[in-house]
Amino acid sequence: MHIKSILIILLILIQLVFAEGGSKEQAKGTAVVADSSAFSVAYWNPGMLAFKRDLSMSLNAEKHHLGRPDGSFGIEKGVGNRMGIGGAVLFIDDFILYYAGLGYRFSKADGVGISLSVSYDMIEEYQSPVALDLGWFRFWSEKWQSGLQIRNMGSDSRAKSVEAGLTHRNLLLSKPASVSLSIVSSQISDTLSVFDKDGYVLKGKFGFEWRAVPNGDLRFGINGKKPAVGWGYDFNVRDKIVSVDYASPLSVSLRGRF
Repeated sequence: MHIKSILIILLILIQLVFAEGGSKEQAKGTAVVADSSAFSVAYWNPGMLAFKRDLSMSLNAEKHHLGRPDGSFGIEKGVGNRMGIGGAVLFIDDFILYYAGLGYRFSKADGVGISLSVSYDMIEEYQSPVALDLGWFRFWSEKWQSGLQIRNMGSDSRAKSVEAGLTHRNLLLSKPASVSLSIVSSQISDTLSVFDKDGYVLKGKFGFEWRAVPNGDLRFGINGKKPAVGWGYDFNVRDKIVSVDYASPLSVSLRGRF
């Protein structure tokens, strides 16, 4: 059987789980709203879907702090010259989140996107109304990227949030490195314009990634006050790239680009 078919079957059939979309992203403090290397961008920022070309798939897993597993599966692909589509399924605590996104590139540097999502409570068997995410992404240059996302519009049961961020790429000791920063404003309310002091949160995120060895990355991040570290390694399998990522304390992901 062709290696591509084997990997696709494994990614679909293995039922592992991980919270918030990926070990790579988790290790960088989830500061990836402006990071074009992020995966499952239907969740992180659908505006980046416009720049995705190859078929990519990801399976992520971690051990929950209460002993339960959490997880996600994602897939994305470019369509034509200006569009991209993607989807993701996330398992978080007792909820399942389903995401489907579409991105459109209206210039060489700018892309916008939209994601629709539905959450399902496995305990109460309640399925929430469809929520809407809007995203924008821009390449300012080879070194600078920016992104903006508005999350969970139209849902009364999930926190509304606005996240804006920047990513800078450069060299550290002659090896590629990136630094990402973002600010998130979130609240539990019917609209984004009502600020409830009891349910309002403003926090910053920081992410760092450095290709310390050929095909291998070291990562560090801070999400609010919560630090994270991790690593990743890319394997070349018959001209395809298969990546294994890890984030502390126990989070592993498998990604493939075909």
